[in-house]
Amino acid sequence: MAKVQDGHTNTCDSPAMLEESQDGMDSGSLTPGPASARQVCIQRHPSQGFGFIAGSQRPVIVRSVSADGPSIGKLLPGDQILAINEEVVSEASRERVIDLVRCCKDSIVFTVLQPHQSPKSAFISAAKKAHLRTNPPKVRFSEQVSFSDPDSTMLKDDTLLLIPNVLKVFLENGQIKSFTFDSRTTVR
Repeated sequence: MAKVQDGHTNTCDSPAMLEESQDGMDSGSLTPGPASARQVCIQRHPSQGFGFIAGSQRPVIVRSVSADGPSIGKLLPGDQILAINEEVVSEASRERVIDLVRCCKDSIVFTVLQPHQSPKSAFISAAKKAHLRTNPPKVRFSEQVSFSDPDSTMLKDDTLLLIPNVLKVFLENGQIKSFTFDSRTTVR
């Protein structure tokens, strides 16, 4: 049995069930790369359970992961649950999957697959949405304001063209949002 840092005993002691890296850390955590099945061992929390919500029929998909739950960093929204405690559930009924999860009182081992998504997609993946919900981007307004002054230090870059009646907002993530305005524009 492996001891985890919070003092609880990890009952996932089968080498096939819990992989440990050379530094002794649980390698069931998420790593970017090609779509491949991974095994994660999750300890049940007394009040939060396993800290995720699953849905759909076949295959069962992780819909969401509690931000402070035991599944954080191990499961991602969109993960397909392929096996529970080494029992293949990719074609099992929803009820069977629920029964398998409920019968695990202390810990559970999932074999999951995060389907490969094209990096060129214009849509945000379920994993990215979950990350943005738990870590929303910070937006701050600059103390510096420019009113179409060609000598402004902010506008020395040739790519930042001045356009009449356009307000440009420079976001910390590198995006520029532009808003047009005229004499009828009001601010609420």
